[in-house]
Amino acid sequence: MFLKIGLTAAIVGFSLGGQTTLSGPVRPLTVCEVLSQSAAYNGKMVTLKGVDASTDEGLWVRGISCLPITIGGREWPPVVSLVTPDMALEETDFEFDEASWTRVGAEYKRRLSALPRNCVEFTYTGLFQTRSNWENFKLVYPDGRILYLGYGHLNFAPAQLIVKSADRVDSLPDCKR
Repeated sequence: MFLKIGLTAAIVGFSLGGQTTLSGPVRPLTVCEVLSQSAAYNGKMVTLKGVDASTDEGLWVRGISCLPITIGGREWPPVVSLVTPDMALEETDFEFDEASWTRVGAEYKRRLSALPRNCVEFTYTGLFQTRSNWENFKLVYPDGRILYLGYGHLNFAPAQLIVKSADRVDSLPDCKR
């Protein structure tokens, strides 16, 4: 089970898209890069980096210095919901590497002794998913309000990463308490 230091998360994810296999070293993509080209990365294995934006309601990474992103006719915060294969609605051909989280979690805890949470960037590898047709995931209320069914708690994110591994944690340059 994918544990976040000091929190328990209940995440609901809706899954779409196929899978591909990760081969060879890959340059980590930022949350901003992946979300700005979400259709191109949908259903692909990616290595993604972003700042922890998790709460007791779910696990997310957010982009650094990117504006909200318009996807499917809605303005979304620049965040990606994180789920493990056992929490995803769609089966994957991989399992979450528990040892990777143990290693990265220990390093994260060490860095938090000197830096605030928003100064620590995580890198994860996993299957990126977003909606290919947002019209199929839209609720229209009688008063005309629209709710898009995104990912994570309260459908907050425009995409999710089904995490295969937690790869690393880094301190952001020039970021201080």
